[in-house]
Amino acid sequence: TISFKNTIIIATSNIGSAIIGQELSDQPDAKEEEMKKRFAELTTTLLSELRKFFRPELLNRFDELVVFEPLGRKVMVDVARLRIQSTKKLLAEQKLDIEITDAALKKLADEGYDPVYGARPLRRLIQTAIENPIAVLIIGKTFAAGDTILVDFDKKKEEFTFKKKGEEPARDAIGDK
Repeated sequence: TISFKNTIIIATSNIGSAIIGQELSDQPDAKEEEMKKRFAELTTTLLSELRKFFRPELLNRFDELVVFEPLGRKVMVDVARLRIQSTKKLLAEQKLDIEITDAALKKLADEGYDPVYGARPLRRLIQTAIENPIAVLIIGKTFAAGDTILVDFDKKKEEFTFKKKGEEPARDAIGDK
């Protein structure tokens, strides 16, 4: 027997995400404050869509319905930093450490930002642009146990660089450009 007496259950849905995407992508250069205001106006529409999809008998079982705002550009650097912390934990198992520059974090946040899909594109970007090249460099013995990998972004070459802390950048893991 399981008691749900002191339990909070959170159920999520993507109902209305197309509406959010359409409304918020109309002005991709809109300021964050303006997007928040537009999103607040959308809340009524989104709750109406939810009520069209789910029967009242189900919705009445919930104490509260919350419409989450899409992630803004400002928080994406923090999300990127958290994702890199996950990479750091994986590398610790190989006795490696990772540090990332502010320039690289900003580039990840900028490229990984999507008001419709949230942080999912950022997660995929970190995997393809950071984790995969590091894995190739580890396999190629560029990095070994005890090393600290410094990740930076070269604006001239428009690419991420990987080097041992205190050394010259390693060659691009996917090929020189």
